[in-house]
Amino acid sequence: MKKVQHISTSISKSSAGERETTGYDVVFLSLAQNCAATIENLFSTMDCLGANGIICAAFVGENGSEDTTREIIKKASTTRAVTLVDTSFADAVSSRLEKMARLREFLREVALDCVRRSRFVCVVDVDSVLQAPLDVDSINAVLDRLACSNKLYAVSATSFPWYYDLLAYKSDSLSFEHLESEIKDHQTDLVTYYRFHKTNIFPYQMKLTKVGEHLCASAFNGLCFYRSADYEVGSYLRDNNFCACEHLAFNKVLSSISNRQMLVSLDIAFATPPEHEFSSPLRFYWQRFRRRVREKLDR
Repeated sequence: MKKVQHISTSISKSSAGERETTGYDVVFLSLAQNCAATIENLFSTMDCLGANGIICAAFVGENGSEDTTREIIKKASTTRAVTLVDTSFADAVSSRLEKMARLREFLREVALDCVRRSRFVCVVDVDSVLQAPLDVDSINAVLDRLACSNKLYAVSATSFPWYYDLLAYKSDSLSFEHLESEIKDHQTDLVTYYRFHKTNIFPYQMKLTKVGEHLCASAFNGLCFYRSADYEVGSYLRDNNFCACEHLAFNKVLSSISNRQMLVSLDIAFATPPEHEFSSPLRFYWQRFRRRVREKLDR
């Protein structure tokens, strides 16, 4: 990997004393459950960034993993600025959307002191999305754009071959705020479920892929970088009726406060997770059948 300079001349450290006062360049925030196969990629990313002068910390919320996720986080915390955050309180919350919002807000509040002493926050999924460490040059490019623009409050990732995360997306022309409930309504059987995806999900994933890099009000798609000062004043619970994705609720707050937009950037592109890819009926049915079998076995 090519050695890079500090994030940019506009935000590079002028002295060691300034670094001590500021704290970190990037604070990563993640929720992890049964992510033993991928979570090391987050810590490898931190190592690569640190080797290139970008100082990082991470707060990882974990509860209920049946693999070695918790042990991996604990081990990472002995050699890196990694904090394991117990999130068992969320077991009492039955609604998935409310649970995710409360988990994200709890993690944000736990990390808040560190966030205030940092330059950027990266909210990142560490499950099947993070199949490899993030590239230093790509992160450098994203942070440089975010630092130098007064029109952006955040930069999010894209994915190939298809953009997948409709639930967190909102623009002037597209909104999927009620998609979560619509998906539930069409889970009556696999044929109905597939037809709904073919009509209401796959076409829009293709559309957003073709648009490429663009501005919007909200997006996530596995990763989002924020200025720390912006992230600090946001909330996953404010004006949240728990009927939509927690990232959408949070980004709507920040978009309103800042009167700025988010950039869906081509600088960081994940592989579309298999469960979100456009697929033939047979592949779709097989994926869902396997998922249901795993869920029954896990009970």
